[in-house]
Amino acid sequence: VGSFLMGWFGVVFKEDISNVSEYLAVALTTGYLGSLTTFSGWNQKMLELGVTGNWLFVVLGFLI
Repeated sequence: VGSFLMGWFGVVFKEDISNVSEYLAVALTTGYLGSLTTFSGWNQKMLELGVTGNWLFVVLGFLI
């Protein structure tokens, strides 16, 4: 989802967003959407650890 939205904003809305602020365009694409994809990957890893029974690592991963 994050990669799709990054492409969508980069192609369709980048010029409009850049008219407001170039920093806003970078913040939306790289900052917000980049963190969205990273967070999704992290959640997937926590789920994989839970399924394999590594509950200590899951709890530590969420706490840290």
